[in-house]
Amino acid sequence: MAPLDLDKYVEIARQCKYLPENDLKRLCDYVCDLLLEESNVQPVATPVTVCGDIHGQVAGMDISYPTLPPQLFV
Repeated sequence: MAPLDLDKYVEIARQCKYLPENDLKRLCDYVCDLLLEESNVQPVATPVTVCGDIHGQVAGMDISYPTLPPQLFV
């Protein structure tokens, strides 16, 4: 498989055009692999609801929705 042409992807984005689906899939896979190498990125099982940016104010987040998937507060 040919290496990703990131400069080409940036140029396409600057022109406000869409990447072809196969290129977008490859780019997403590439970014996913990069993020998984980061120590501050944690895998989360799906389904999950991501709930905003609470800036450490966990004490104020006493709301729970038992009918929804698990919730992740960031």
